[in-house]
Amino acid sequence: MKKLLMLGSLAILWFNAHAQLNKGRKMIGGDISFSQNNSRSANQTSNTNRSLNTRLRYGYFMLDNLMLGLYGEYFSSSSKYKNTVNPLSNGSKENKYSAGLFLRYYKTTAKNRLALFGQLYGQYGMGTTFYVQERPGSLPAKTEVQRTIDGYSFGINPGITWFITDRFAIESTVGDIGYFSETVKDKAGTNPDATNSGINFQLYSNFSLGFNFYFGAVKKQGGESSETPGK
Repeated sequence: MKKLLMLGSLAILWFNAHAQLNKGRKMIGGDISFSQNNSRSANQTSNTNRSLNTRLRYGYFMLDNLMLGLYGEYFSSSSKYKNTVNPLSNGSKENKYSAGLFLRYYKTTAKNRLALFGQLYGQYGMGTTFYVQERPGSLPAKTEVQRTIDGYSFGINPGITWFITDRFAIESTVGDIGYFSETVKDKAGTNPDATNSGINFQLYSNFSLGFNFYFGAVKKQGGESSETPGK
């Protein structure tokens, strides 16, 4: 009985939910993703790869359906390789912090429960990478390289927001079209600096899924805005 009441309440909230994207409204949200891949082959080699990406964002509606916001992002990855037949192992780690701005325009549809948006963004990031290789019996038996990374990117990507309630929504973006530039420097100074740059053109990858909470002034039917706790 309790489960039926809960499902009924959720259904009522969903049917009554609609996007309130008026001037003065605010949004706070974020997303997180984690992946791990392990493989082992018959010739006694193994690979392990892990990655973690988290992002927090805040936005303010300057005009109806037009949001200006900022975000912070953390990315971490690691990989390990080991061969027990021909003794060799190597591993790498990367940690990167980024911050950026975005400008987003929404277009509501499906009785205001769904909103499509296009987003312009620009970000700057910095971090470190660490690489180590061990090969017993060779000289040197161990090699370590530590590098710093800094770079920037800007571009555009589309997305969709699904309003479960007036305040709570699920957000997804897919694809990315933009430009990036990244400089890698060897901390020891033994290797020359390297700069990588290019154009991103990913239409069906770079997928993200997150959650947003909307709050602040709600526009009344007459066009005025008010702070309504229940909306």
